Amino acid sequence: MKIEKLKAKTIEELVTTLNDKRLKLHTYELELKSGKEKDTGKVKLMRRDIARILTLINQKSLEQPQETVKEEVETETKK
Repeated sequence: MKIEKLKAKTIEELVTTLNDKRLKLHTYELELKSGKEKDTGKVKLMRRDIARILTLINQKSLEQPQETVKEEVETETKK
């Protein structure tokens, strides 16, 4: 998945996307073990997508408190 598309999403949307990706990864791993699928490289790509989503969730959660703190400081300095 493209990083630009992920960056445009909110944290809630990222969490739902993360859950979907994890479910797809689990299903694909089961299909690999049963012999229905042969492409093992796809698992690596799926894991990377999950890691990207987790990174963005972490970054966005760290940015939010800082923004609210900045807003509070700006309003206090204006008084």
